[in-house]
Amino acid sequence: MSSAAVPPLLLADLDLAWPLTGLTSNGHSASRRERPARLLLRLFGQPIGLLETRIPGPGLSPQVLAHQVVEQLGDVVAGHLEQPRETSIEALLLDGLSTHARQRRWQDVVRSPLPTATIVINTCGHRPDLFDTVQTALDQDYPSFEVVVVDNRPQRSELPGLLKRRFGRVPNLTYRTEVKPGLANGRNRGLHSTTAEIVAFTDDDVILDRSWLGSLVGGFAVSEDVACVTGLILPKQLATYPQLWLEEFGGFRKGFERRVWDCAENRPDDRLYPYRFGVFGSGANAAFKRSLLLELGAFDEALGTGTPARGGEDLDIYTRVVLEGFKLVYEPAALLRHAHHAGMSELRRQIFGYGVSVTAVLTTHLLTGPLTRRAVLRRIPAGLLYLLSPRSAKNERRSAAYPPILVLTELLGMVVGPAAYLRSRWRLRRARRGRP
Repeated sequence: MSSAAVPPLLLADLDLAWPLTGLTSNGHSASRRERPARLLLRLFGQPIGLLETRIPGPGLSPQVLAHQVVEQLGDVVAGHLEQPRETSIEALLLDGLSTHARQRRWQDVVRSPLPTATIVINTCGHRPDLFDTVQTALDQDYPSFEVVVVDNRPQRSELPGLLKRRFGRVPNLTYRTEVKPGLANGRNRGLHSTTAEIVAFTDDDVILDRSWLGSLVGGFAVSEDVACVTGLILPKQLATYPQLWLEEFGGFRKGFERRVWDCAENRPDDRLYPYRFGVFGSGANAAFKRSLLLELGAFDEALGTGTPARGGEDLDIYTRVVLEGFKLVYEPAALLRHAHHAGMSELRRQIFGYGVSVTAVLTTHLLTGPLTRRAVLRRIPAGLLYLLSPRSAKNERRSAAYPPILVLTELLGMVVGPAAYLRSRWRLRRARRGRP
């Protein structure tokens, strides 16, 4: 299959707080062709679920749309209603749920005074999507914050001048450089470039929801010992098979319910936990209490994109958060949209990198000490079953069209991972000793 062989999947938002209106296949006027669609259902802006549908040429009427919402997500919608209903959910949807559901806002849970916050955007030189990321960062509805752009390829970068021409003099926008290659180095530079209580990290190819930062900060209100809050990542576009296959591979979304993770009362009955990588969230959407992240030693600079380990600095820090006795909160209201690679070659490189990073992180924990070494070794049988069984949570969502070459690519990366991490750590030690 070619990269462009799939009809573009229409991605749109639908806020159920307000009366439903009909949908057409291009968002403006009816077309002759039926079009598959994936609708993000919101309630007062907060994401609550995804609706899979097909929009015929004449469009979807409000009545049909309401029926589909109830059919696919009726229990979810009912869970957001404040009191027992006297009329059907379909009828309520047609009128809008604004008077039947409570508006949940991050402003209602964040303590006063508001914690100081910084958004760190990591980049290498200048990506075309970076300006959109910066603009949506500056547009956050959090009252007071700063944005730090960390450039990990400053020697060849024209980014300072480009940022100045695009945004002018914005008092809360700062440019920083990190000459040591590696995403972990870039994240650590951002961490040390601020004194804010909360530091939120994202990448240079995303669009941030306006309440993204506030929702991340709100997640820390769950408990005093929350060290990290992650958020929901959805695709910007699903127009090619490789973009759809990334979603089948695992994507980035972790559901629409808040989850709390730790090694005590919020520990799941899972033989792989806390080494079921990916369950906690993704590095492009995470915030930390700065003091606790520093206490944990920040990001492992032998991991991350730009090193032989190819990634994993986020997987490692999430695991260390819960192993050290802190809580990690997944907050789906902290939404951003990510630009998936459109081509097959880029997807293969990405999945190979994921494979490398997983076993690179496991190698770090094998080398950390006897406790983590035994924990990793005990989980190897369950890990192999999770990796290879077609009925595992990892593989069951894959369609018959999912290319076997992607499975082999990930496995090859996992074989390479331990040696890649050791090479990365050797390089880091030489650099710290001042050797080329």
